Amino acid sequence: MKPDEIVMDMLGFGCASCVYTIEKMGRKLAGVKTIRANLGDRLIHITCEPALRQQIIEQITDMVRRIGHDVREHAVT
Repeated sequence: MKPDEIVMDMLGFGCASCVYTIEKMGRKLAGVKTIRANLGDRLIHITCEPALRQQIIEQITDMVRRIGHDVREHAVT
């Protein structure tokens, strides 16, 4: 089965340290294939197992809030 792609907006991020933390912690989540956070466009790109999509969104959101920031799923236009 083809992996799902999740794109999330990073809200309030301003330093590379937070981006590194999100990538490092995100790689440890079950079902995450790849995770890449980009401070320039303030997006987090995640590929994951489709069955775990919602769980991963919730875990990433919780993880980001614990370090003092917020995220939301990116609206595709």
